[in-house]
Amino acid sequence: MSKTGPYIVPAKAMQYMPYFIQAERQYNLPTNLLVRMAQQESNFDPTAVSPVGAQGIMQLIPRFYPGVNPFDPAQAIPAAAQSIAQYYHQFGDWKKALAAYNWGPGNVAQHGMGSLPAETQHYVASIAGDLNLS
Repeated sequence: MSKTGPYIVPAKAMQYMPYFIQAERQYNLPTNLLVRMAQQESNFDPTAVSPVGAQGIMQLIPRFYPGVNPFDPAQAIPAAAQSIAQYYHQFGDWKKALAAYNWGPGNVAQHGMGSLPAETQHYVASIAGDLNLS
């Protein structure tokens, strides 16, 4: 699933761009990966809370990010960047890394990409499609 034309950064993201750019450079991530993840996760709402307890702009689950304030984009964005970079190094593939971020690395390692829940399938396809990640 690939879009025609490049991904356009939404206006809502602009105030957070310094954090996205710095974290993407620090962790050698594809351009706009964190922006697109934040769009999918919270639509750039740093106060968002999901029904399962994920919090902030990057929808971090606090028990997995001790010492990080998930409601502070300056902390949440680099924490998410470190995680997605770690998952990429673990799985060697951006789609698998995105699935691990959404569904958990243990689930991806144990069940593989053929067993993704519908939400995770949509998450991976949307972000990978918008950024032409393979």
